[in-house]
Amino acid sequence: MSDTGNQSTTRFKVIGVGGIGCQVISQIATTRAPTPPNIEYIAMDTDAQDLEMACVPIRIQLGGRLLHGLDSGTDPGMGRRAAEESKVQIRQSVRGAEIVFIIAETE
Repeated sequence: MSDTGNQSTTRFKVIGVGGIGCQVISQIATTRAPTPPNIEYIAMDTDAQDLEMACVPIRIQLGGRLLHGLDSGTDPGMGRRAAEESKVQIRQSVRGAEIVFIIAETE
């Protein structure tokens, strides 16, 4: 029989990618329910203005040199290149996680 009163120690990272993904995690993170200490929210976007609006403490601008803070224009290839440019920051952000959820819009 399990004890449901114990809080999980599994480390979760919830990543919102792009405009929609960042909006969703911002809404989740700002609900009135307290966020358990084992859940961390991360916003990732190429668009610097959209990223600034994310209501989470960790924000990663993807492809800063490639796109100079502008949107990738829904071009999957450009988004991929932006993510590749930022792969070191992405890897660092998920380090220590046991479970990672990615929230993003698809075509």
